[in-house]
Amino acid sequence: MKREHVIHDIYQHLDTIVTRTLRGESSFGHQLTLKGDPYASGKFALALAMLIEKSGTTQAEWEDAWHELIAAPCENWGKYYFLKALVKLNALGRLHTLFSQEQLNQLENKLRWQEMVEEETWQLNERFPTNFYGVAFSVARFRYLLGWESAYASQEILTRLCEHYRTHSSNGFSDETEGKGRYDRYSVLLIAEICQRHLETGLMVPDELKIALRQAATLVLSMLTDNGGGFLWGRSIGAYGDSAFNEILAVSQQLGLLNAQERQTAETFSLACSKRFLRFWIDRDEQSVNLWFNGRRTDAYRAEHRLVGENISLCIQHLYVQQVWAGSVESDAVRLNTPPLQLAFTSFCNGDYIRGLFHWHDGERSFALPLINGDKGYHASSPYCPIPFCTGLFSGVAEEEEPLWVPVIRDSDNRTLSPLVWFTDCTQRQTENGWEMIIHNDAMDVIAVDGAATLVPARDPAIRSRTRYLIEKGCITREDTFFNDSKRTLQVSINGAVFSDDMTVEFTGYAQTSKTPTSLCSPYGPLQSAFIARQEIGERECFTVSWRVCY
Repeated sequence: MKREHVIHDIYQHLDTIVTRTLRGESSFGHQLTLKGDPYASGKFALALAMLIEKSGTTQAEWEDAWHELIAAPCENWGKYYFLKALVKLNALGRLHTLFSQEQLNQLENKLRWQEMVEEETWQLNERFPTNFYGVAFSVARFRYLLGWESAYASQEILTRLCEHYRTHSSNGFSDETEGKGRYDRYSVLLIAEICQRHLETGLMVPDELKIALRQAATLVLSMLTDNGGGFLWGRSIGAYGDSAFNEILAVSQQLGLLNAQERQTAETFSLACSKRFLRFWIDRDEQSVNLWFNGRRTDAYRAEHRLVGENISLCIQHLYVQQVWAGSVESDAVRLNTPPLQLAFTSFCNGDYIRGLFHWHDGERSFALPLINGDKGYHASSPYCPIPFCTGLFSGVAEEEEPLWVPVIRDSDNRTLSPLVWFTDCTQRQTENGWEMIIHNDAMDVIAVDGAATLVPARDPAIRSRTRYLIEKGCITREDTFFNDSKRTLQVSINGAVFSDDMTVEFTGYAQTSKTPTSLCSPYGPLQSAFIARQEIGERECFTVSWRVCY
């Protein structure tokens, strides 16, 4: 499929979802509606503006939609999309033909940035993660471009955004928290979004931001596969994990940060990624993106109440990327060079604890093993566990309260502990058949007390661990040795889940193991079988357990 056909098909899907929503049709048994999603009205406005831009005309059935969009709820990201639509319509000379001055006044009063940033202190509202500084900046900047306010607010917010980025992005990757160490898809994507916001609002991109973006691009380039897949760990992943790779590379291309070979590699991947969007993420029978049904699952933030909005924003992201590469010479025949078992470690920051990413390829498979702190609400969530995430092999389960593939200890004080957060050291060395990674934890993370999950991580230094990963062609082994100074009676257990029973799973050091069918869902489809293994440890001062998976 040529790039022009990919672009055509994405526009066609965008048109389809707009038309079906206006007609109140359904997908997966859910009515296509803007209700219940505070971002959807803005996304819908931008979808209409993009379709007008493409065709040069407006459909009669769209006329009433504009009136409904003005009245509909619209928050933060929704404001960004709505204002981007208005700027686009203004550039097309259609703004004042589609809206009366009274309606524009309503939108001017409605589409403000103050819900995200305090006007007097310029501090981000504490309920928002750090990437919302970028959203607030874009809202303020678009308002300036529409003549609704001066450039002062956008300049102040941009200053705070860049200050925060410098403070919490020591190696170019943004901590999603105030220095606690949560690094996921957005930690790498944020710098690309900041640079892209500069470009789309007519600002020059400073050299320091280009340097940080180059670091993000280097990581992404090392993780590319021919199947178009992207980030695999963290919350709200799935289709957005793929599109994040695409966006980072597209902005890097726009800013001239890629060499000739990297451009060809990125261009090849971009096409594979958007084809994957059309073929895998869109259900043709239901005429909708599927992030939620038939064994797929995402978190509550991006649940099925956002069905219409996710269809639109994913189309917008893929269209942006394909239009960046539209002038390139296509190279479908180029394959991405991924030498087998080439292991690398990328450090996310320099601090008291290791925060970084082991990543490697085994043939066409790409693996990512994060050493991070999910922090408040996510520290024990399986999408943030230190496991080798890989498409079709190891996956997180959204909002799963207990870790997968990581040992869990239950003690005589009725607490639940696991080696999830306090990584003090990690090393790697090449072996005869692959690689060995050693990871030390100087404390366990307390993930539950009296059966109730803890909201934030807490240290228990009375139990330490040494984790040893062995990676070989077609096999991964994880071995955990625990050092128990607590004098408490312990039990160790582990939960795992696989997509296919063709995978060989072996446990060592556990006396009780069981395998059962499971209803667990991943972002990419249903998991088939679950494993549970347990062992009574008593007060032993040192014990070792392990698992081995062959694929």
